[in-house]
Amino acid sequence: MTLETKANLETQANLVTEVTLETRRSAPPRLPLTPLGPDFGAEIHGIDLARATDEEVAALRTALVQHKVLFVRGQDGLDDATQIEFGRRLGEVTFVNPGFTSHIVGVSEHESRGLLDILYAHLTKPEHLVRHRWRPGDVALWDNRSTAHYANRDYGDRHRVMHRITLRGDRPRGTGARGDQGDQGD
Repeated sequence: MTLETKANLETQANLVTEVTLETRRSAPPRLPLTPLGPDFGAEIHGIDLARATDEEVAALRTALVQHKVLFVRGQDGLDDATQIEFGRRLGEVTFVNPGFTSHIVGVSEHESRGLLDILYAHLTKPEHLVRHRWRPGDVALWDNRSTAHYANRDYGDRHRVMHRITLRGDRPRGTGARGDQGDQGD
């Protein structure tokens, strides 16, 4: 049984732990955690992601659900292959996008629309938004596979210039539905 953790507001730190009613289990990992904001974000201290135990990965998963964004410093030795493997151990993610997701397989059209509407509303909650006030020379970077973005039309009749780059890396994987194989280009 996993119990919810509560932040100590006086120290702005708490420990993420896994709790069980089983009596023959080793002590749960204790990951020092510092919340970074009132709504989301936390920094985890003292963990080596390349050597994380299954229990530590479970504790990180719990912290990620609670805090939405985690920062872990001192991972300079984490090579690409180990980082990818850690991501797999952390768990699957769900990709939904109003431009690409038509329905949820295995539920009625009504239920599918209701669930997708809830997910889309969650994406656009004010506490999940970042607003950038542009200045000459600014650059914004994001990962389109894990971030939604929206350009506000707040520049009036002025000309807006955008430059887009796409970095080579892992090829996106499709859902496997209806022959979806993700991006097939180089």
